[in-house]
Amino acid sequence: MYSIEASIDYDNSDVSAEVEISGNTVTITAEAGFDSYQWKVDGVVQQSVTNVLELDMSDWKAGVYDVVLCVKKGEEVYSWTTTISKE
Repeated sequence: MYSIEASIDYDNSDVSAEVEISGNTVTITAEAGFDSYQWKVDGVVQQSVTNVLELDMSDWKAGVYDVVLCVKKGEEVYSWTTTISKE
């Protein structure tokens, strides 16, 4: 048996986002309205360039994964982070 959990450091986030876990799928939806979105999981840029990132973790090994979102509005850059654990 396994479990997937996410913890969000709200004190260090400039952007609001919601994490939904359903089975092996983690869906993160950030607030809309920014000019650009860049998602990274453990430093690897993800394909999503929208405010939604969907991760199918069914083939992922047990471990802790860092998710970072950088968004841009005009010249300002903001960030959001979470940690996803799969046991």
